[in-house]
Amino acid sequence: MFKFNPYERYMMPAHFGGLHQDENSSGWYRDVTMMVVPFLTDREKLAAYLPPPFTVGEQAVVTVAYAHSKDVDWLAGRGYNLVAVTASAVFNGENEQLEGQYSLVWWENLADAILSGRELTGIPKIFADITDHSITDGLWQTNVSHFDNRILDMSVKNLRPPTPEEIEATQAAQEGKDHPMAWRYFPGVGGFGATVSEPTTFPSESVYTGAWVGEGSLDWNHLTFEQNPTQYHIVNALADLPVLAYLPAMVTTGSTNLFVPDRMPRVLDKKETLPANKPKESAIKTIEEIETVCFIGAGTMGCSNALVAAVSGYQVELFDISAENLKQVPKRFKEFAPFLVGAGYCTPDAVKAAFGRISVGADLEKAVANADLISESAYEDRGVKRDIHQQLDKLCPDKTILTTNTSSLLVSEIEDVVQRGDRFAALHFYLGSRLVDIVAGPRTTPETVDILCRYVESLNLVPMVLKKENPGYIMNALLASVLMRACALVVEGVASVEEVDRTYMRHLKSPMGPFGIMDMIGLGLVSGQTKETEGGAELPDLQRKIAAYLRSFVERGDLGTQSGKGFYTYPAPAYQAADFLNYGEDDSDIFDTLVSPLIRSGVLIASKDVADPEDIDRTWMIATNQSAGPFGLLASMGVDKFLEVSQKTQDKFGLFTAEQNELIETYVKQL
Repeated sequence: MFKFNPYERYMMPAHFGGLHQDENSSGWYRDVTMMVVPFLTDREKLAAYLPPPFTVGEQAVVTVAYAHSKDVDWLAGRGYNLVAVTASAVFNGENEQLEGQYSLVWWENLADAILSGRELTGIPKIFADITDHSITDGLWQTNVSHFDNRILDMSVKNLRPPTPEEIEATQAAQEGKDHPMAWRYFPGVGGFGATVSEPTTFPSESVYTGAWVGEGSLDWNHLTFEQNPTQYHIVNALADLPVLAYLPAMVTTGSTNLFVPDRMPRVLDKKETLPANKPKESAIKTIEEIETVCFIGAGTMGCSNALVAAVSGYQVELFDISAENLKQVPKRFKEFAPFLVGAGYCTPDAVKAAFGRISVGADLEKAVANADLISESAYEDRGVKRDIHQQLDKLCPDKTILTTNTSSLLVSEIEDVVQRGDRFAALHFYLGSRLVDIVAGPRTTPETVDILCRYVESLNLVPMVLKKENPGYIMNALLASVLMRACALVVEGVASVEEVDRTYMRHLKSPMGPFGIMDMIGLGLVSGQTKETEGGAELPDLQRKIAAYLRSFVERGDLGTQSGKGFYTYPAPAYQAADFLNYGEDDSDIFDTLVSPLIRSGVLIASKDVADPEDIDRTWMIATNQSAGPFGLLASMGVDKFLEVSQKTQDKFGLFTAEQNELIETYVKQL
C-alpha cells in the first residue's frame, strides 16, 4: 500500500512516488535565446489585473519576453519555447516589500514545464503553439497561437550592441528589483473558493553571452469563444492594454539557472487581502508538561529557537548577560520572521501573536522563575556551559528540564555539575533545518526524553533521538568527514577546490559542494574545529596540513560568505555559473574518494550503536534534502567496491584510526 512520506516532495500523480531527479538533472537551461519587448501602458487598466497587495510599479510597464531554450538539464537536454507577459509591480506585504515583475500569463509549448511551474511556484502557465524564432534581413520574429488561431505576433529589428551608458542605466534600473512574482491559485474541489491562494516569488539567475538593443513590436489579435474557448478572455484583456510607447527591445543569448540556493522559490507573506487567501491557522498544540521555555543566549540560535517556540504557542523568556546581544534581538526577529512566513511555517498573524509571548531581559533569576524547559545556547566552551548549568540547577524550579544546544560537546561533559541529572539532556537545533537532535545523559530518564520528543513535534520539527552520545551527533559527524576529505584532496594535490565541488554537486544533486558549504558555515568556525595537536602530541601530518590550510584563510580574513570571500568570491560564486558542471573528464575516482568517508562515518555511527542505519540515512536526507544517506549510497556502490575504495583511500588519506577501520570493516562485511 502506498503511504505518503511527510519528508518527501511529490507531484501528481503522487502515488507513484516522490519527484524523480536523474543525477544529471539540475536547474540549468544551458542555451537560451530571448527576445524582450517592453512597453508603457495605462496604469489604471494594468492595475485591474494585479491582486492586492500588489500595485503597479513606478512606471506602468508591460514586458513580453520570448525564450527559446535548448539543452535543459531536467529535460535530459531537450528544450521548449515560452512567451511570458509580466508587469512592473510592487508587493506591499506586512513583513516585506519587493519590487519586480508580476507574472500576468506565460504561454509554453510543453505540458511538463507548464505543470511543474504551476504546481511548484504558482507561475500562471498555459499552453500554446510557439514557433521557433526566425531571422530575415535582421528582423527577428515569432508568433503564438492556439486552436490554429493566432494570439500574438512579436518582432524585434534594427539590433545593435548596447552602449556602456545603456548597460549602466539598465543595471541601475534593475538594482533591487530581481523579484519575479506570481499568484499561486488552486481552486477547491466541487465548489467555489480556493484550496491554495498565495503570492509567490521564484528567483533565477542568468549568465549572458550576448546582448543587443533594438526596436520591438507586438500585434495582438482579439479572439472569440469559438476561436479560443479556454483563453480568449486572457488574450483580449492583453490586447486591450494600450501601447502608449515602446521601450528599447532586446535580444540576448546565454544560460539561466532556476535553482539559486540562497534565493529559493517561496511564498510571500500572506497578507489577508482576498477571501480565498484567508490563512488557515494551525491549531496550537503545546504539550501539557511545558508552558514556559527559557532560552539562555540571545544570539542567532537563541533568537531563532525562541521565535519558533513562541509561534508554536509557548511563553518564552529570552535571557542574555550582554546588553549588545539584547539590543540586537528585535533586528534578529525581524530577519527570521519573513523566512518562517515565506517557508509556509506560519502566517504573519502567528508571528504577531508570538511577539506577545516573548519577554527579553538580563535578570537570570526572573527569566527562569517559571521555566518548565531551559534551552541553553551560550558560547561553545565547556567551562562556560558547566558554570551556566550549575547556576541554573540552583535557580530553576524543581520541575524544570535543563537542555544544552551544544554542537560540539558531549552531554557527559556538562551534566555532572547538576543535581537534576534525570532532567538534563542535549536538545540540539540546526539553523534552517527541521532536524533536532535529542541525546540523553547518563542519568536522563525515558520520561524526560519523551517530553522533549513531544515538545519538538509540537514545534512541527523532527526529533532524532540518539541511543547514546556521539561527537557531532549524527549530521555534524557525517558532514565533518566529507569536509575533511575534501580538504585532504586539495592539500594533497589530487584535485582542485572546483573539481571537488563539481563532482559532489553533479553526483549528489547538491546546490553546492563541500567548499561552498564551508564558506556558508564560516571558515572561522570550520577552522576552529580542526586541530594540529591534542594533549600535547602532534596529530598525523595530513590533519596538520588541513588545519594549516584552513587557518590561512582565516588569517587573511577570507571567512566565506560573511566576508564576501572564502574559497569562492560572493555574491556570485563560481559554482553558480552556468558552465560550472560542464566538464569531460571522468570524476568517478574523486566521487568515490569523497563519498567513502561519508559511508564510513555512517557505518561507524551504526557500529557504535548510536543510531540505526535507517535513522542515520534519514538524518542526512532531512538535513541535506538529498535522496540517499550513507547506507543508501553503500547499497548503490556495493559492499565489495566500497571495501576496495575504502581501503585505497584510507591508505592515502588516513583520517580514521586503526580501531575505527576494524569496526567499519567488520560491520560492513556482516551486511
